[in-house]
Amino acid sequence: MAILNAYDVQKKKALDIIKRGINPDTGEKTLKTDEQKTEASEKVEAEYDEVAEDMIYDLRMGETNA
Repeated sequence: MAILNAYDVQKKKALDIIKRGINPDTGEKTLKTDEQKTEASEKVEAEYDEVAEDMIYDLRMGETNA
């Protein structure tokens, strides 16, 4: 499950960038309000979680191997 741990590390890095006000899509410091940061964080979490869930599903179904 090292791959999932790597996704967790990447997700944490992306969330840390957002906390500093940097938009992960543009790389620019455009996130000024807490609301903007929350929206960006939720988007990033959803993206990383979806990839991880897909990977877990594939492993369970035998479609890929660890």
